[in-house]
Amino acid sequence: IYAPVKQLVVAFSPDNESGFKRMVLVEDAGRGLLLGFLTREFTVDRGEFLEGLGLTQGVVERRNTLPILANALLEASGKGLAIAATDLEVHVKRRLAAKVKTPGAATVGARKFYEFVRELKPGEVTVRLLENHFVEVVSGKSRVKLVGLPATDFPAFPDAEAKGAPRFEIACEALVRMMGTDGRLLPPMEFIPIAEDTGLISDIGRFVVNEAC
Repeated sequence: IYAPVKQLVVAFSPDNESGFKRMVLVEDAGRGLLLGFLTREFTVDRGEFLEGLGLTQGVVERRNTLPILANALLEASGKGLAIAATDLEVHVKRRLAAKVKTPGAATVGARKFYEFVRELKPGEVTVRLLENHFVEVVSGKSRVKLVGLPATDFPAFPDAEAKGAPRFEIACEALVRMMGTDGRLLPPMEFIPIAEDTGLISDIGRFVVNEAC
C-alpha cells in the first residue's frame, strides 16, 4: 500500500509542478474501481514538429549563463502545440496542430531534441511530459527520455496573439534563415553580404517572393 499512497502524495503535492494532476476512476468487472493517472501527452506530425523545432535553432544560445535559454518551451493545450524559444532579445513562437490528450508544459534542450526528431522516420510523434521534468518521445520503435527544466523557469514574454497586441510590418527577407554547416540557422546579416558578392542575391530574392506569396 505504501507505494500507491506515496505516489498520490507526490502527485498532488502543491510543490510538485510536474506531477500528474489528473486521475481517472475506471470500473472493472472483476476488480471493481481502479485508480489511474492521466499523463500529459500530445501527438504531432514529425514533419511539422521538426519544422517548428527548427525555428528555435537560430535563437537558443550555445553558451549562456542561464541554462533555461538552451531549452525550448513545449506547451500543449486545447489550441494545439506551441513551441517557443528565446535568448532574452529575440523571442520566437510557433503553433502547430496536435492531438492533445492532456494539456501541460515542459522545457527540453532545443538542440538535442531537434537532432533526435530529425532522425525519426516520417509519421506521428508522441511526446509525454513525465514527472521530475522528464520528456519521453515515442515514434514507431524509437523511444527516448530527455531531462528538461521546469516550464515555470522559462522567461515570460508578451503574447503576440493576445487581443490588442501591437502589430508592425517588416520585410519578409528579415525572416529568411540559411542552414549553416554546423546546423545553426544563420540570420540575414551573416549570409546576405556573401550572397551579394557571389551573385546569389537574386535567387534568394525570388525564393523569398515565391514563399511569401
